[in-house]
Amino acid sequence: MKRIIFFLLVIPLLLFPLFSAKTAGLVPCGGPDEPECEFCHFFELFDGIVDFFILPPPDGGGIIPGIAVLMIIIVGFRFYFAQGDPSRLKQAQSMLVTVVIGLFLIYGAWIIVNTFFAAIGVSGWTGLGEGGWSAINCL
Repeated sequence: MKRIIFFLLVIPLLLFPLFSAKTAGLVPCGGPDEPECEFCHFFELFDGIVDFFILPPPDGGGIIPGIAVLMIIIVGFRFYFAQGDPSRLKQAQSMLVTVVIGLFLIYGAWIIVNTFFAAIGVSGWTGLGEGGWSAINCL
């Protein structure tokens, strides 16, 4: 029974990339009718991987938000089926706290870096322009 539940939870996570609006490859270089790969494309690859994990499905793969929602659903089931058992309630509560702390760490790190780069004006002196530091486009 645990295996069936495991596969019912894991299969949707594996299908997230299929529903992503980004149908192009992670790095648009080296293929037919594409420019030759340069060092800048390495950073574009890294940006694509980060976007795939962090951004929700229209812009990315939604892996982190999907896992967070799945974990919150599991925590809800654990709260519901704890039936007043203090140890099970405490375990469910610690799972919820862990999920929330993880989300704060992931998205908080991005906010801190973005705020720091905006404060020192990285867009102006690097020539990144309107897209900012997180928009990498190799021309």
